[in-house]
Amino acid sequence: MPGTFRRIPLSVKGAYAIDCVRHEDNRGFFQEIFHCDKYPNSATTTTTTTTTNDKETTKEDANANNYICPSNFQQVSQSHNVPFVFRGIHRSLYAKLVTCISGSCMDYVVDLRPESPTFLQWCCIPISAKNQRQVLVPERCGHAFVSLDEGALILYLQEGTFNPPHEWDFYWKDELLQIKWDGLVPDLDKNVIVSAKDQKAPSVRERLESVMDVSTLTQNHKQRVLVIGASGQLGTALCKLYKGSVGTRSSTASASYAAPHCYMEYNLETASDEDAQLLLEMVRPTILIICGAFTWVDGCERNPDKAMNVNCHGPARLVKAAQQFASKTSTSSRNMQIVFYSTDYVFDGTKDFSLKYTEEDAVSPMNAYGRSKLQGEQAILKESPSALILRTSVVYGPDPNAKNFVCQMLRHQKQQQGMDTVTKKTLPVDQTGCPTYVVDLAAMTKLLLEKEASGVFNLVGSEAYGRFDFAEKFVPGLSVGITTAEMNLPTPRPLNGSLDNTKVKEFLGDQFQIRGIQEALKDWSPKEEEFMNMRQ
Repeated sequence: MPGTFRRIPLSVKGAYAIDCVRHEDNRGFFQEIFHCDKYPNSATTTTTTTTTNDKETTKEDANANNYICPSNFQQVSQSHNVPFVFRGIHRSLYAKLVTCISGSCMDYVVDLRPESPTFLQWCCIPISAKNQRQVLVPERCGHAFVSLDEGALILYLQEGTFNPPHEWDFYWKDELLQIKWDGLVPDLDKNVIVSAKDQKAPSVRERLESVMDVSTLTQNHKQRVLVIGASGQLGTALCKLYKGSVGTRSSTASASYAAPHCYMEYNLETASDEDAQLLLEMVRPTILIICGAFTWVDGCERNPDKAMNVNCHGPARLVKAAQQFASKTSTSSRNMQIVFYSTDYVFDGTKDFSLKYTEEDAVSPMNAYGRSKLQGEQAILKESPSALILRTSVVYGPDPNAKNFVCQMLRHQKQQQGMDTVTKKTLPVDQTGCPTYVVDLAAMTKLLLEKEASGVFNLVGSEAYGRFDFAEKFVPGLSVGITTAEMNLPTPRPLNGSLDNTKVKEFLGDQFQIRGIQEALKDWSPKEEEFMNMRQ
């Protein structure tokens, strides 16, 4: 029956939360725990693991099209827990479907599969009798939970039977994983109830040294980073910097693309307050970075409501949820650092071309895109006055979707499209901006956060170029360009989009680095397969 179950992808590959439907009346309620015909299909592969002399061999069946939950259950178990009991981290060779029958707990899944793209990533989700939510723990992933103040009765549907020699436990506070347990139990170390066996469990390195070279393992970043819009060029660069970070992708625009850092879905346009709160609870971040946006200028003009939802209301809703999350955990609101990326389009571009816009200049956006981003800035600073707002422009560099300006021009050139036609359609000579290398943009963002920067900064390259002149740096020999007025664009654009980066240079001093175009292109060295494969 369509709609009976809602599947929520988690940040560990193959792990899902599943929201069930409960049918209630004056007699009580009826609820299905599992129904093989109602759970939606998954495109993930089936993994088969065999163990010989404590050595594990893994084989993936790429042609399999199994259900998102195991359907070959071999054991059903239950666990009764008084308040503030911790169990885990336990790893089995089989998958488990976990349901909270009464009470509530915070449930954790830890990826302990060395071959997995999300190896050492972890995720968590609140499950309770009230929210009727289940968790699928994939085979060979660790599982743990903390019962909350009501206690918890947990039901396990297991695809295999308990077999002690192959049931591995891992130390729950292993620094390699950097799992955030804070805020679940008052005075955690004093009040949590942990078995002696779990308290003395081996570390990840000790457990996995028989199946891999553990000398290659590196610790997850101490900061737990949530990147909204992680499937794009900037989100990808940020997730590479923060090992163990969690990224989201839109459930619509990029549904066909899920990199290892962005299995989770989050739609800024349609997400509710409850969705925002759940996302924060599942990730438990100390840093929230919002780089997802609706950046199609003409599209924003045609659909200003969508522009406002994606670029203003959606981000503000997340920041509000972040503040609420921080206030009810031991994470202070100051430690919940928040970053929002904005644009040069907050200015009208009428300033003399010999001058650049500073952070103190009066804002005056001339189109719906600029207005939505400006109101996004204002809404976020209202919710969190210590937030960091970074205005940037003409971002280019490695792009998994091959959509940025450089990728587009290289693609046009490779396809031998009439470059004269391309020039006249896309390369105005009188629109200037400061091209910004995405690798450096991400690195400078990280540095600003480490220095606890807040407020508005122009974070751009130091060189100002017209769009035509910029294109000639990597596609030489273009014909004469065209003026913006001659292009008859449906939406007005600011002509002078050059931003002054003096403030950020002074703040970061000698550590500031956003490389110029030639140096950036040398570092990037875009390959044909990278810019030819544009994702929609």
